[in-house]
Amino acid sequence: MAEKTPRVHVLAVVGAAFVLAALTALAYWLAFTDRAPERPRIIELSAPADCIPLGNWCRARDSKRDIALRLPAVVTYLREFEVEVRVRSAGETGPGEVTVTFEMAGMNMGMNRIRLHPAATGAEPSIWIGKAMLPVCASGRTDWQAIVSAGNGQRSYRVVFGFEAAKR
Repeated sequence: MAEKTPRVHVLAVVGAAFVLAALTALAYWLAFTDRAPERPRIIELSAPADCIPLGNWCRARDSKRDIALRLPAVVTYLREFEVEVRVRSAGETGPGEVTVTFEMAGMNMGMNRIRLHPAATGAEPSIWIGKAMLPVCASGRTDWQAIVSAGNGQRSYRVVFGFEAAKR
């Protein structure tokens, strides 16, 4: 029995050394590796408050990006309509993705986000299009916000455009 005691001590020391090495490796990995992808920087652009994107282009821009939104002249609840976004870049890569989210300030209207796609060949290359439909607001409100996001991985530009929907 006395001969087994040194062997047990050796196994305990080796086991403790292994656990210590594993914990050291884990601590190193947690401290020095990038575990999460970097989120793109969001740049807010401001659209003029008096610019309504119903039937015409409304624009917001800075020195690098010009983002415009156009909706039909009349947007009616529960009827599909076309959404157009024009994105122009100065010295930057164009967006890899363009989305529009429709919201009401202070009112949860569910998730109303559409992903746009580049317009057909022959159209201006910076035009992105898609189809949307607005739900009816039970309170009777008609004030909506179209939030355009255009990103290229490093940066995401965001613009909020206000408009009024028609009640049929």
